Amino acid sequence: MKQVLFVFCTLLSIQLSAQTFVGKVIDKETQLPIPDANVSLFELGISAQTDLNGIFIVQSTLPRQFQFFIEKTEYKSFYGTRNGADTDTLRIELETSHIQLDQIVIVDTRGLVQKESVTHIERKKISELNEVKSTNLGEALSKIPGVYSASTGNGISKPVVRGLSGTRVLTLLNGIRIENQQWGSDHGMALTSLGIGTVEVVKGPSSLYYGSDALGGIIYFTDEAYTSYGVTEEKLSSSFEFNGYNTQNAVGVKFAESHLRMNIFAGYNSAADFRLPNKNYLVNSRYNDKIAKLALGYNKGSWVTNIRYTYLNSHVGIPGESEDSIITPLSYQSDKTSRNLATPFQGIENHILSWENRFFLKNSFILSVNLGNTNNHLSEFEDNLDTAALSMKLNTSVYNVRLNKRFGSNSQISTGFQGMYQLNRNAETAEERLIPDANSMDNGFYAVIDSKIWEHNVQAGVRADLRNIDVVDDSISFGKQFGSINYSVGAMRRFTSSIYRISLSSGFRAPHTSELLANGAHEGALRYEIGSKALKTENATQVDVTYEYSKEHFSLVINPFYNQINNYIYLNPIDSVIDERPVYQYSQANNVSLYGIDAGFHIHPHPIDGLHLEVNYSYVRGEHHSGTSLPFIPQSRISTTIKIPMGSNSNYGPNAGFFVVQYSYNFKQDRISDFETRTSDYSLLDLGMSLLLSDEEKSSHKINFTCGVKNVTNTRYMNHLSSLKNIGIPQQGRNFYLGLSIELQQKKKTF
Repeated sequence: MKQVLFVFCTLLSIQLSAQTFVGKVIDKETQLPIPDANVSLFELGISAQTDLNGIFIVQSTLPRQFQFFIEKTEYKSFYGTRNGADTDTLRIELETSHIQLDQIVIVDTRGLVQKESVTHIERKKISELNEVKSTNLGEALSKIPGVYSASTGNGISKPVVRGLSGTRVLTLLNGIRIENQQWGSDHGMALTSLGIGTVEVVKGPSSLYYGSDALGGIIYFTDEAYTSYGVTEEKLSSSFEFNGYNTQNAVGVKFAESHLRMNIFAGYNSAADFRLPNKNYLVNSRYNDKIAKLALGYNKGSWVTNIRYTYLNSHVGIPGESEDSIITPLSYQSDKTSRNLATPFQGIENHILSWENRFFLKNSFILSVNLGNTNNHLSEFEDNLDTAALSMKLNTSVYNVRLNKRFGSNSQISTGFQGMYQLNRNAETAEERLIPDANSMDNGFYAVIDSKIWEHNVQAGVRADLRNIDVVDDSISFGKQFGSINYSVGAMRRFTSSIYRISLSSGFRAPHTSELLANGAHEGALRYEIGSKALKTENATQVDVTYEYSKEHFSLVINPFYNQINNYIYLNPIDSVIDERPVYQYSQANNVSLYGIDAGFHIHPHPIDGLHLEVNYSYVRGEHHSGTSLPFIPQSRISTTIKIPMGSNSNYGPNAGFFVVQYSYNFKQDRISDFETRTSDYSLLDLGMSLLLSDEEKSSHKINFTCGVKNVTNTRYMNHLSSLKNIGIPQQGRNFYLGLSIELQQKKKTF
């Protein structure tokens, strides 16, 4: 222990360089200062804003060399590197940009500049995904091309990336794996959008940096950034949805000084049964969430650390139960609604704790040490509100150590080792056990090289992994080891107005205990599941090609892909019924293919500032080598968004705002597996408006009013990935909403 403390203190003492980072940001064309531009030292977690004269000042003990970027709406972002030996005031000229097409974006998953990455990464702010309000986080994610949502009502949703979901899509929060029994189709993400700033989606096998399970892709959430140095922010928000009487309330406080930063959030969501297009209510589609978040950041010289904690307590009704002797879709409906708890329902309690550390060492080395623990308690109550029929506790401890070495501005080597130790336990008082008590351990080592060769950015890497699964249940004897070696290679070439990317990557997924050993009725999924001990490791190989074209007022992205998975594990419906549930058995195919395309364009017609037209198309096809279709493949989709600006220059008036129209057409899904039913095509129309009120003399005080209506035409439709489709229940009908948020900002020190 003493040796560990000695090494830790030694790292803290390396390269302390007290300095003041000062700069001036101006318009390149007019040479006038640009106020309220955001300056981010993203590796350090420090940010600042320019004043009315375009000046920013960062007073802190900084490493000798660090990277930063500057962004301001309607300007192209600026990215640069600062050396501690530089003493002159930095002068930065920003070019105007009428459309956010080719902005410099820092990819949180690796700390890279997105436009230089060999892999196409979808990055969205949560606020962008809520321009028409989303009821839950899964619905918000489904607005990203290639991403869908599998749901059981509004309380349970999980992401589907290019036809894959569950344990094949890895979800991370600030780099920490979110483990919450996601193997179950009725087990949602157990996350809300509270305090989350951005989401990145990496589509396709991503085992190189994250190990087992990322066959379909990565959903990487990042918390909201800390406020700027010397600034305190306070925010209060509330919204109400008329369909389901859904209320969402949140409060947040941020403050920062030279070395210390803190974010605090708390929220409460409550929803009654939602209304169907026929004006009946879906019984037991109610839910409530209690959320709290804390982020504490500190930097001193070459050391940057963040401690983050997230707490979630949810009660989620599970629709689909009826005592009628003759079951019809009307058996699950009522002419009355309620938000009181009723069986069956899920009780979910999540604790997510992480400790991130980054050390800036000599000779351009960066050492990252991240530790985390997630504790998930999932209970299902079937007969009464007090005694859980199913109760599982999942504790997951993770570590990730990575060393980066930079060579100039175009090359770097990343090596690291990563691991996870997981314990799953059933409560002794619970009468049901879907999966046995088990321990699981992962360990992996990887090395990745990024460089520039003949005008191409090239990346190549390799990784070795080992997973051990041991059942500790006296009634079952099982222990097995799964291993895999994976690789990734890719290249990117930038031209004046276009970018080409191509990558070949492999990934693996060890079978989950639920697939190996399940034997019981899964109430939320409305089926009986049986596992197989003979399952092998899944292995995937994907070719991904991206072409991007951008001009000042137009952009285009075309992204075809082909993903082949060997030893594919899937739920195979068999012609049998147990406990009044259809029986599904886990089976394995020699190889399957998932292929398709994500494509879209974005137009900003000049000279109408603020007007945007965006169209996206997503298509995925999944089939066995024999040509038969895979189950649970999402419908193809065309999404169109028109964003129209509005506003005035009056004091404390609507000086910013927009009106948005979102239209999506979902194609029919008739390429289905045996015992799966077809889904008809449907169209959805959503409308939204956002109005920002601010006092010109105190522009830091803002009131944002939102309103809109979803499913304007009250369309009766069924999502192919909805569990409610199995009982003949459509998605919710027309939904009006209102929202109000108040932001107060004080530019003064609080310590």
